Amino acid sequence: MKKNILFLANYDKGWMGGVYYVKNQIAQLLSYQPARENLTIYLYGSGEIAAEYKTLLKHKNVHFIKAENIRKKLFYRLCKLYRDELDRDILDADLMYLAVRYRISYIFPYFPKGRINQRFLLKKSISWIPDFQHVHYPQFFSKNEYRVREREFYEISRKHNRLVLSSQDACRDFKERYHNDSKRVYVIPFCSMLDKRDVMKNGIRQIKEKYGIEGDYFIVCNQFWVHKNHMIVFEALSRAVLRDKHIKVVCTGNMQDYRSRKYIAEVRNYIAAQGLEEHLFLLGLVPKYDQIQLMKGAVAVIQPSLFEGWGTVLEDAKTLGKKALLSDIAVHHEQADRLCTFFDPHNAEQLAELMRQTFSEAGVEKTRYHYSLKSAVKYGKMFYEMIQQ
Repeated sequence: MKKNILFLANYDKGWMGGVYYVKNQIAQLLSYQPARENLTIYLYGSGEIAAEYKTLLKHKNVHFIKAENIRKKLFYRLCKLYRDELDRDILDADLMYLAVRYRISYIFPYFPKGRINQRFLLKKSISWIPDFQHVHYPQFFSKNEYRVREREFYEISRKHNRLVLSSQDACRDFKERYHNDSKRVYVIPFCSMLDKRDVMKNGIRQIKEKYGIEGDYFIVCNQFWVHKNHMIVFEALSRAVLRDKHIKVVCTGNMQDYRSRKYIAEVRNYIAAQGLEEHLFLLGLVPKYDQIQLMKGAVAVIQPSLFEGWGTVLEDAKTLGKKALLSDIAVHHEQADRLCTFFDPHNAEQLAELMRQTFSEAGVEKTRYHYSLKSAVKYGKMFYEMIQQ
């Protein structure tokens, strides 16, 4: 029997990890033939973010519903009145309308909010918790944000119909934190379903010229949040260039952290104080095609993060066949392949030595696009079998 599933594409460019997560989950679900044949997939989000999903929308059974459009509908207005009466979150009014209008069987990823989710929406819900960073690094969160995350995750632990976690590391955190050993908790990782045309196209030279990059370089592809730990890379770079002045680092990613307003200024001040401007390229948020080409051309990817749920950057590196220098955290060991090397995320000298050694062996590895296809079928099957239970 065919089923309709609604994916919430309500993440924006403030957290590209959320955007990529939804894209990769849908893409790997579509890579599994029974899912292609038996599911119709709806995406719901703002018209502004719709362009991020244009490749997926080429599939005949994938459709994008713009939030701006449904809020003109009469039934939605009735749902909104009902929501106002019970102090509902406005997103739930959207979902009530969509669930009826499109005969939705499942909604993913769904976060329960308040008393209104007990029946209609909750029985259709599949929740997702990205990670438990607030448990391990509470100093990176305001008191209010910590309380909100803890309350929402606790509600999920009590009410979830199905819950998806991205790693065994996250699953251990969930069970220890909420003493929940439910059989309806599923560990379903994701891989990077990069556009094959972007991967196979040889555009490295042109993209390097576009950004004024010469010679070999490492690349860091993270939004500038404190827990992403860029500073250890910059500290390591300041040491590494003392022995090899040709070493460079390219950084892509949104340069803001709403949780630490002063962080970017601190980063820029450190770079200036150490005289690293000639060795460092801070590109900000770049088009995905540009990022892929820059990763392909890099000596290695550096992922210095202090905490991850399941890292998209590392999955990109694996798909592209790149060497990766990884912070020594549990989830990275869970994700790593044979091209990965670990370093202490608090030891700049260790990373500097690893950078010097890797740079001296510089070479561009062959792209391994088939890795992602094989993994996608595996993970897509896991998701599909979950919703059949």
